[in-house]
Amino acid sequence: MARYNEARYNSTARYNEPVTPRTNMQHNLVEGTITTQAEAAIDAAIEVIRTNLPILVSLTPTERRRLPHVTPASQGILEQSRLFIRNHPTAISGDFDLAGFDSDIALQEPWMRVYTKLLSLAEDANDTNLALNADLYHALLLVYAAAKVANRDGAYDADLAPLKEYFGRRGRRTTPAPTPTPPPA
Repeated sequence: MARYNEARYNSTARYNEPVTPRTNMQHNLVEGTITTQAEAAIDAAIEVIRTNLPILVSLTPTERRRLPHVTPASQGILEQSRLFIRNHPTAISGDFDLAGFDSDIALQEPWMRVYTKLLSLAEDANDTNLALNADLYHALLLVYAAAKVANRDGAYDADLAPLKEYFGRRGRRTTPAPTPTPPPA
């Protein structure tokens, strides 16, 4: 018979239906290996990317917050500014770096194509990292549950202490006590 909350684990389960037992690896979202050769090839590929992107800069967190910037939605205003400079070159001070401005505008389109691909790869890497850690957490839960069942006589208490502490911390949420409202005066 399906458990009340079985839909959480098996979206096709209905009340009073037999439940297919879950296997230990149902939550195995990431599977495979990274060989030392593959890791070396990835390192080399990243180095090739860095070599082919000499424009990359590294900012501090403070610089990131303080640095003014335009967004991709600002393309129109950039083009209008460029047109204004072309039509009215004497309106701009002599120390304005027109060649640098033109160079940055020309760089933006190919950079955005490369950036989009790098961002997609970074998002996939982040998703893989989250999924792998979810797999490990699920496995940890299974180990802890099995060890608790096997520990009926207390023989594994010392071994289970770190797991008990780990899961004990995760279960406790500290919520501030509600502040009583004073009665109306």
